[in-house]
Amino acid sequence: MESSSALVAGGVEQMALAARDFSLSLAQLYAGMLLLEHADCSVGSQADVVAAERWAQLPLPLLPPRSYSSNTVAQDKELLS
Repeated sequence: MESSSALVAGGVEQMALAARDFSLSLAQLYAGMLLLEHADCSVGSQADVVAAERWAQLPLPLLPPRSYSSNTVAQDKELLS
């Protein structure tokens, strides 16, 4: 597993990729919290509860640390060009 110091040493592109991934995970957690809060309030319906439960079952988009290697970043760039 690649340590955070190795990730920092890997460069700005790897850090940006990890930061975007982390931001997406935080956004997904926040959206789930809002869904749960709405389902629990007085205007929440059974459909809101089901939607919150389904959202909570989604996997977080965090990638394993090896996905941030310089080789993986280079391969991703090739895919996009």
